[in-house]
This record gives sequence, structure tokens and C-alpha cells, in this order.
Amino acid sequence: MKRVKTTVLVTAILCIIYGLFSVLPMLCKAEEGKIIKVEDVGGSVSGNFAINPSELSIEKGMIVIWLNTIKDQEIHIIFEDAKRLQTGTTDPMGFVQDAKGSFSAKYMPFIATSSLRFVKSGTYRYFVKSQNGKISAAGKIIVL
Repeated sequence: MKRVKTTVLVTAILCIIYGLFSVLPMLCKAEEGKIIKVEDVGGSVSGNFAINPSELSIEKGMIVIWLNTIKDQEIHIIFEDAKRLQTGTTDPMGFVQDAKGSFSAKYMPFIATSSLRFVKSGTYRYFVKSQNGKISAAGKIIVL
């Protein structure tokens, strides 16, 4: 009986995850926003990550959504130029200004998202750290 309950629970969780991936593109229409995936490179043992795409060009007013697709690893997205980011973006979801003056997303577990709407032209550079604090990847958003 326990095995049946476990199987049903696992199936339900997989259906929810599948549903999330099928709904995200509809929530983020191509003309309104873009999704950036933070991905595992070389398996969880290697600890290497990639941002896909690492460089993204968008129009003013578009939303960028970061999605953590790395199992068993929380990630942290950090923009060091907080003042510029605060004046150049709106509608932050999951981002806060930290004690060091950086603008960052809280640690994001597997399948979590954070987002920003970019309203001023310019180049916004950021990096992603893994749970253990290792800088793992860098990216940039170019707002036209």
C-alpha cells in the first residue's frame, strides 16, 4: 500500500512540474519577456553551471525571468550595480537590495523563478553563484 501511495505522489509531483514548464512560455509571451535558464553543465558532481542565453538583447519594457533548472542546488543571482538596476527596472519578483548594496535574487531552489522588467536602455551585468558561494557563471542583459 505504501508503494502505491509513493507512486501516486511521485506521479502527481511530475505532473505539476510538467505543467509548470508548459505554462511558463504562455505566461511569458515572446513580445513581452524572455526566459533565462540556469543549467547544470557536466552533471551535479562537476558543480559547473551555464546561463542560457548568457547574453540577451531585449526591448525596453520587457520582462526577464530567470529559471533554476539545476536539481539539488540553489542559486543566487547578483547585480552589483544596485543603483542603476533600481532606476532601470521595475516589478522585481524575488530580487532585493542586500547589505553590500548589490541587487540580488534570494537563493532560488530547483524550478524557482525570479524576474525583472527592464525599462531603461543599457547593459546590465550579473553573475550567478551556487549555494556554496562559488561564482559559476556571468551574464548580461542588453536593453535596446
